Amino acid sequence: MIRRFITLVLTAAGLLVAQQQERVVGAVKAITAADRELTIQTDAGKAVAAHVADNCRLMRVEPGEKDLSKAAPMEISGVSVGDRVIARGTLAEEKLTVTTLVVMSKASLAEKNAKEQAEWKTRGVRGVVKAVNAAGGELQISTGANASAKEWTVSVPASAVLRRYANGSVKFADSEVAPISAIEAGDQIRVLGTKDEAALKIVAEQIVSGSFRTMGGEVISLKAETGEMTMKDVQTKKPVVIHLTADTSIRRMPNFGGGAGGGMMRPGGMNGGGQGAAGGGMQGGGGRGPGGPMGGRTPDFAQMFERLPVAGLADVKPGDAVIVSVAKAGGNAAPNAISLVAGVDFLLRASAAQVNQALGNWSTEMSMPGQ
Repeated sequence: MIRRFITLVLTAAGLLVAQQQERVVGAVKAITAADRELTIQTDAGKAVAAHVADNCRLMRVEPGEKDLSKAAPMEISGVSVGDRVIARGTLAEEKLTVTTLVVMSKASLAEKNAKEQAEWKTRGVRGVVKAVNAAGGELQISTGANASAKEWTVSVPASAVLRRYANGSVKFADSEVAPISAIEAGDQIRVLGTKDEAALKIVAEQIVSGSFRTMGGEVISLKAETGEMTMKDVQTKKPVVIHLTADTSIRRMPNFGGGAGGGMMRPGGMNGGGQGAAGGGMQGGGGRGPGGPMGGRTPDFAQMFERLPVAGLADVKPGDAVIVSVAKAGGNAAPNAISLVAGVDFLLRASAAQVNQALGNWSTEMSMPGQ
């Protein structure tokens, strides 16, 4: 009986010690190596103060390693701001005493991320899902627009890793493993795999998809302190509320002197004006008059986006014509804007068919691994 009691006490004590162990994952925000002090910025945005114990087990691992079998011992002097760390230890009085510290250097992470992003660009395709055959393990996706438009067949073997962006996010880090049945027509998608350019086929190794929506319209109001933008939707003619966040990528069309895409708006905004003078709207010739430099062709803003001048929240004003890509939000919450182009004044005077084509050509710039 006494032996059983002692065993229970020891077991309880062991459980108590285990419960006191904390695990913190994040990046080194600040370090004082002489004092063995760290500040770790967690992935959730919390700053954690940490003291690296004298008997701490410090190890450096290369990004992508699944265990510590190849870890190399290191000194705290080798830890730098920006390094990725996993810290284990005990938390007391808001400070973590670290007994195990696993480090991935910032430089190694940057090199790995650059290689992965290059691979997704050279061996990948991105576009919009047209059809899903979950039972047959096959997808049909469209890429590009106008003359560059293509239809790809995606073969999805059982070995492929499929991920899906979380609601309200376009960050790869927030994506989760999901089955092919979670993919729907209209979804944005990236596929990495073995391509057959001639046959427009790709055998997927990795897939990441998400539900996004593209809208266009005229800015009614914008609250700079909260990033809340109210826009009159050009298709529904109703006001919608969208949140612009620190992660929203904002661009602005250059002023073409009144041409399509930039320049002065026609009188009457979304509800007025019509096509205006001869050659106006989207139907004009190839000059820089009201028809704009793009002539009668609907511009492919997805292709143009990265080449447009970078703008900020302060550059978006009431009365601006915008195209905005939003991530699906949970419940009744206002969606978060992923990307926004301002100054697309042609949108307010184009026909319904031209508006639908312009918005349909847009493909959200979803982040890749390492971004």
